[in-house]
Amino acid sequence: MVRRIVRPVVQLPNEKEEDPVKAKAKTAAPPVHEEQVYELFERRDEEQIVAPLQGRVTEEFLYEFCRRHKWHNGVRPPECTCKDLVVGISWFGIQEASRVYGGIQVPVEKAKARDTAEEVEFMVEAIDTQTNSSRIGVASQPKMMTTRQGVLRDSFAVQKALSKAQRNAIKQLLPQTMLKEWIQKHRSGGNGKAHAPQAAQPGASGQHPLDAKALELREQIVRFTGSDDAYLNTLGLQGAEELGQLDVKNKAAFVNELIKVVERLKAKAA
Repeated sequence: MVRRIVRPVVQLPNEKEEDPVKAKAKTAAPPVHEEQVYELFERRDEEQIVAPLQGRVTEEFLYEFCRRHKWHNGVRPPECTCKDLVVGISWFGIQEASRVYGGIQVPVEKAKARDTAEEVEFMVEAIDTQTNSSRIGVASQPKMMTTRQGVLRDSFAVQKALSKAQRNAIKQLLPQTMLKEWIQKHRSGGNGKAHAPQAAQPGASGQHPLDAKALELREQIVRFTGSDDAYLNTLGLQGAEELGQLDVKNKAAFVNELIKVVERLKAKAA
C-alpha cells in the first residue's frame, strides 16, 4: 500500500486567504494518480466477485474511468465527451476473453493459501494447454473492510483473494494484441456492459429441470472456489460454451459431471 504524505500548507504573512468558491472555479480537475485508478478497478472487481454469491448478476466486461468527469455506476454522463479514458478489463471480462482464447486452465485444487490474522493470500497457476506455458497469479485480501457502519469483517475475503489470483494468472497468458482488439470490440457507449442475455435463474417459468440443476451446481462451485471456472471447463468438455447449446442427453451428462466436481470440492473442504 502506498502511503501518501500530506504536508501542511503554510500561509505567508502577505498572502490573503482566497475565497474557496473562486479557488474551486479556477482550479482544474485534480490529477488522478495511477494507484487511485488501480484501487477503483479493484473495488469494481470485488463487487463482481461478490455479486453471484449474493444472487446478483453483473454484465460489465470493461471498466472505464474519466479523469475529468465523475461517472455514476460506470455510466458515462452526457457532459463527458472525453476520449482519453482509462480502460480496464473486469474479472468477468477476463473470464470471457479466456473462453474466447480457449485452452486456459486453472486447477484451483492446487492453489496455495496463506492465512494470517490480517489477510488471506492465494497463489494459483494458470496453464495454456495450447502452448504448454504457465503463469503464476498471487493476490491477498484484508479480512477487515471499511464500510458505512464502520470496520467490519469481510465474509467474502477468501473468494475475493482466490478470484483475484486467478484473474492475475489468466491475464498474463492472454496475448496483448488479442486483449486490445477484444477491448475495442466490447466497448459500448462508454460503459463496457456485455450484450449477452442473462442466464435464466433456477425455477424460472418454462425452464428445464436439468437447466435448474446445472445452475444450482454452478452456484455451489462458485461458493467453494470463488469462480465458475470449473463449471465452464466442464461445459467446454461437452463441446459447448453455453448451457442452451446442449440437448437433453448432453445436459444430463453435463449435470452428472458437475455433481462429480461438487463432490470433489466438498471432499477437499471437509
